[in-house]
Amino acid sequence: MHLQHEARNNGHEYPDLGRLLNSPQLLHPERLASTEWKAILQPYLIAALQRHGQYTQSAIEQHLNFFTTHVIPWIGLGPSPDPTTGALVPPYPSSLTNDHTPFELSCCWKGNRQDGLAVVRYVIDVIPSGGEISRLAAFREALHVMGTLEELSQEQNTLSLYAFPSLWWHITKAMIENEQQTHSRPCTRCSPSGVFVAFDLVASAAFAKAYWLFPACQNTSTLIMSMEKTLKLIEEAEPAMFPRLLDNWAKVATHITANQEILQPRMLSIDATKYPVPRVKVYARRIFLKSNTFSDIEPHLSLGGSIPLPGPFRQTCERLWSSLVGPEDSLPGNGPKYTLVLYDIPTGAPGETPGKDASAKLYIMCQEIPHVDSFVARKLYDNCPVLQDAELVKELAASSEPTAFICEDNRDRGHPLL
Repeated sequence: MHLQHEARNNGHEYPDLGRLLNSPQLLHPERLASTEWKAILQPYLIAALQRHGQYTQSAIEQHLNFFTTHVIPWIGLGPSPDPTTGALVPPYPSSLTNDHTPFELSCCWKGNRQDGLAVVRYVIDVIPSGGEISRLAAFREALHVMGTLEELSQEQNTLSLYAFPSLWWHITKAMIENEQQTHSRPCTRCSPSGVFVAFDLVASAAFAKAYWLFPACQNTSTLIMSMEKTLKLIEEAEPAMFPRLLDNWAKVATHITANQEILQPRMLSIDATKYPVPRVKVYARRIFLKSNTFSDIEPHLSLGGSIPLPGPFRQTCERLWSSLVGPEDSLPGNGPKYTLVLYDIPTGAPGETPGKDASAKLYIMCQEIPHVDSFVARKLYDNCPVLQDAELVKELAASSEPTAFICEDNRDRGHPLL
């Protein structure tokens, strides 16, 4: 990866996120003063906050202080140079990114009111502080992270932190029990990653999100039972907050059960982006067996027709997918072998829209698209009106060369996430 532009801010040179960096460790170590994660990652977060969002200098300083003081210690030891290539290699094989970087920076556009300015957000993989490469160690480390979030959420800080650390702690404990029962011996199929923690940065507030990865080695029916057990624990722990969770989950579970060969639950998430109402999300991999057209995806966005798909959302998804995956990308061949569907499961919590039904999002895994990522950016720009004023996407779309900065695209009722 080569940084071709630089921006000067307050007398310092920072990498220009006109190209959204996804893999910081690919920089040659000679370009860096240190191989500590703080020195590597902080400049990119600074550049994103200064160039692509609408953040005051005070808010930027608050987000940076939170990131460097609290978040950086959660991602373990920094990378070391590969003796042959000189590329920096993380010591822990994180499944967060293809090259194992335990950090991903992204920009989000949710509507025209943003005037092309993005919400900056990032996600990290919780890495065991002792360096032990195991899911169990990762889950145990996550308990300490939840404890820190509990303390921080109760402090009177200039940064407003929204989270559900106590609930997340209980879920992580349940995941530890599940892990002990599932992996009594080493597993070659499962990544050692266990928990991701993310933050959406809005003005001077950070809205936290937690993700738990379920074992890849289990079949769909077993995964559904594990998810249901975890969701039942959530409802029992906070009955007033989750009165309709299991009822709404049942509709999703029924659909996944009926499509076990092509749908595999992979991840559970609870986030605070609509605090104090929690959002519960289940991620399922849609595996393509014989074809990979939009008609193979659509039934799973509507749960087989049991939930409505808003017209603009459906049209944008179909238009974008068809522009990315042409007849030459069909199966068997070089085209996508899978994509990801997210199910947003209403909880019935006070403050949630009464009678709200489950909904879905489409995640396009760009490493599955057999084209350079600037091609993906061009199709996003062409098919998503909300991006017409987004300078970052304009710049990416204008290139014909690969940039290696886009890793996925999320369709949320017509609005993309890079």
